[in-house]
Amino acid sequence: MHNINSNAIFVVINTHKATHVAIDGNGTKLATLSISANAKGYHELERWSRGLGTVIAFGIEGTGSCGAGLSRSLLDHGYKVIEVTRRNRSGPGVFLTISTAMLVASVTRS
Repeated sequence: MHNINSNAIFVVINTHKATHVAIDGNGTKLATLSISANAKGYHELERWSRGLGTVIAFGIEGTGSCGAGLSRSLLDHGYKVIEVTRRNRSGPGVFLTISTAMLVASVTRS
């Protein structure tokens, strides 16, 4: 089991809304960013994420479709990428809440 240090962050990415949210190990939202889905945008996301703390993992919705290019780019740069899915589309914030729980649980189990 990993211990999550105080400057550890996770980045949750909703590829359908092009919204990227950095969270800490407790699931607290630290910042948001929207980028273009291209190499320049991926580099911007990486730089932004590192500026917020130690990136533990990126949780991406649609690593095999809408998030495939971003997933490949992050993996090529040595980041851990975890597929997150929506289980419930019933209200605002549901994606972030579910994704956060899945991402943190996945990392702390390994």
